[in-house]
Amino acid sequence: MLHQLPTEIALHTASYLPLYSLCKVTLVCRQWNELITTNESSVYRNAALLHRFVAPANVETELASQKPKLEGHEWRLFCRRRLEIERGWRGRGPSSFKELSATGRSVHRIKVDEEEGIVITTYQNGGLFVTDLIDNRVLWSLPVTHVVEYAHCEYDRGYIVFNRIDKCKEVWRRSRDFIASDVPEGYPPDEEMLRVSELAAERHASPTRRGHFQPLALLQMPEPTKAFRFAYPTLIAAAVNCAYLWDIPTSRLVQMIPDIQMANAPGRLGIINYVEVSDHYAFFCGSSQLRIFERETGTVVFHTTVSELPSTQWDVLPGQAAAIAGHMLVSHKLTQASHVRGPGRQDEFFAVHVSSSGKDMVALTRKGCLLIVRDFEHVVTKQVSLADAAVQLNFSPNSDMLNNFSGYLAFGDTNGKVAVATRTGIFIVSVEVEIDKLSAERPLRPGVSVCRVKGFDSARLLAFISCLQVSDRGVYFNWEPTRPRGRHPAVDLGPPPVNDPAALHGWTEQVVTQINAGGGQNHIVDEVVETDGNTPTSEAVSNEPGELHSAHDEAAGHAGDDEPPVLVEDVADTAETSSEHPTDAMDPASPDLFDLSLPELQSVSDSDGNSDHGMDESEEPSATLPPVLGPIDDDDEDEDMNAPPPFAFDGEAIHILLNDWFLPVNLSTVYSIQF
Repeated sequence: MLHQLPTEIALHTASYLPLYSLCKVTLVCRQWNELITTNESSVYRNAALLHRFVAPANVETELASQKPKLEGHEWRLFCRRRLEIERGWRGRGPSSFKELSATGRSVHRIKVDEEEGIVITTYQNGGLFVTDLIDNRVLWSLPVTHVVEYAHCEYDRGYIVFNRIDKCKEVWRRSRDFIASDVPEGYPPDEEMLRVSELAAERHASPTRRGHFQPLALLQMPEPTKAFRFAYPTLIAAAVNCAYLWDIPTSRLVQMIPDIQMANAPGRLGIINYVEVSDHYAFFCGSSQLRIFERETGTVVFHTTVSELPSTQWDVLPGQAAAIAGHMLVSHKLTQASHVRGPGRQDEFFAVHVSSSGKDMVALTRKGCLLIVRDFEHVVTKQVSLADAAVQLNFSPNSDMLNNFSGYLAFGDTNGKVAVATRTGIFIVSVEVEIDKLSAERPLRPGVSVCRVKGFDSARLLAFISCLQVSDRGVYFNWEPTRPRGRHPAVDLGPPPVNDPAALHGWTEQVVTQINAGGGQNHIVDEVVETDGNTPTSEAVSNEPGELHSAHDEAAGHAGDDEPPVLVEDVADTAETSSEHPTDAMDPASPDLFDLSLPELQSVSDSDGNSDHGMDESEEPSATLPPVLGPIDDDDEDEDMNAPPPFAFDGEAIHILLNDWFLPVNLSTVYSIQF
C-alpha cells in the first residue's frame, strides 16, 4: 500500500529502512522496486545517513572523495563499500595485514593520514619519518639529532606537534599548506628547526613535496608539562597542577586551567596519565580520578574513580572466538557479570578519548576495564546516571588474569571504532546503532560487539605495543618485524648488570660484537628467540619450534601481504589464508550483499574526524615500558636521513634469554590491518 502514497511520503518512509530491508522490498514488490530504482540516489543517500556511514554535515564531502573510485550509482556503491568495511570491522568480512617495513625499527609513536596516504612515526632512539602508505617508502624525515628519544607525536589536519628535551613543543605544517605569513611573531621556529628543514628538503627532494613539512612555530610552555594532546585546533598540555590550551593554527596560548589537582570528596586528581580536549571540555586521567573540566568556566563538571564505577560489566571471555578463513578479526562472546572491586583490584584510569563531535567518551583503566559513554554530556548535566548511560567491558574477567594490564587505547572518529591493546590481544569494539530497537523484543545486549585481531597474540610482544591507531579502514600498531630464517649464535657474557647504566652499555656492546662476529658457543644464553613464536608470517610454519619462514623479505622477491599471520602456538590458524583487500570500485551490488545477518551489523558511529594517540603522553619514557636498549654508536657524523635511525644489534629484532633473565630489545615496525 505504501507505493500508492505520494512519492515524497513514500521516499520518506523508505529512509527509515536499513539496507537489508531495502533489498528485500525490491525483490517482493514490483512497485517498490520501481520506486527505489527511480530514486536510487536519494534512497541510498538516506540509507548512508541512517547507518551513520557519513555524518549529515559531511554528506557531499564524503561522496566527492569517493567519486574518482566510483562510476555511476554513487550512493548505492558507496553504501555497499561502507557495508563491506563494516563487516570487516566486525570479523564478518575479508581483511588483510601489511608490514610497513620502510617505517624502520624501534617505532615509538604512529600517526596515520589515510587521505594523504602517509604514516608518521617517531622512535625510541629519536628521529621522525613520514612514509608512503601505498609504496612503503620514506617520503621525508627528521634526524635523530633533532627529534628526541621517545618523542611523543601528535598530528591532525596537516599539523605535526612533538616535544623537545626542554619544555618547548615544535609545530610543523604540511608543506603544500604552508604560508610564510602564518609563522607567529611571538613563537617563531628557531635556527635549528630552519636548518634541519632545509637539510630534509634537500635530501628528500620531490617536485610534489608530498609528505613534506615545514617548521611553523616553537611553543614555549610556561612550565614543564607531563602530557599533551592535539585535537584540531587545540593543543592541551598539562603540568602538575595547571593545563595550558593553545590554538595551533595561530600559535596562541588561548586558555589556562589552574588547580586541576584541587581536592574534592574522593581526593585529588593524582599523577596525570593522560589528557584529552574537545571544543567544550578538557579531560584528565589521574592515578586517583577521571575529571572533566568545562573550558568556558574552567571548573570541574564531572569526576569519578574506578571504585565508583557500576559493578555490572560485560566480560570479554577468552577462548570464545571462532576463526573464519580469510578474516583477520574474530568475534568474542560477551557475558554480563558483576565484579566487586576489593583491595586486590586497585585500579586507575589509564586513558580517555572523546569523539570530535564532542558527544561520546571512552576511558580505559589500567586493569583492562573499558568505559563507553554515549552522549556523555547527559551524564555531566545529571540528566542520566553514569550507570544508565555507560557500557563497561571487562577484558580481565578471571582472577588468573589480574596481570592482564592495558597497553593502549585508540578511538576512530570517522567510524566510532575503539581499539584496545592488552596482554591478551588487540581488540576492536564496535558500538551499535540500534535501528531495530523499537521493532522487536530482543535479549539483553551490551550494545557493542568485540573482535580480536588474529595472529598477534604473543603476550610478550603485546607488552611492547607503544602505539595503536584506528583509521577509517584499518588499525595500525607497532610489532616485531619479520626476518629471514636463521638463528643468532649464543653469547657467553654472563648476566647483564642491571643497576649500572654504564656497565650495561659496555655489556651490550660486547653482545653486539660477538653476535656480529659469530659469537661464542658456550650456552650461557639459554636461547635466542627470533620471533617469540608469534611474529606474523605468510608461509607455512616450520616443524622446528621457534622458527618461521617469512614471505615479507623483499630481497627474496616474495609478496605475502595478501596472506594472514601464522602462529606457531595456534595450529588452527596455520591453514588459513586471507583474501586480497577488496577494491573500492565494485560491481553493482546483488541483494544478498546487503543482507546484514546480525542486527548489530546495521550501523556505525556518527562521529567524524580522527582521534587516537598514545597512552603515556609524558615527555619521558613511560616507567611501565619494558627496558629497551639504546643505540650502540652515538656518532652521528655519517648520519643518513634516508635510512631508519641506527639501533642496537645491527637493526636485527632479537630477544635474549640469559638464564632466567629476559632482556627485551624492542625493534618493532608498523603493521596495519586493512578492510
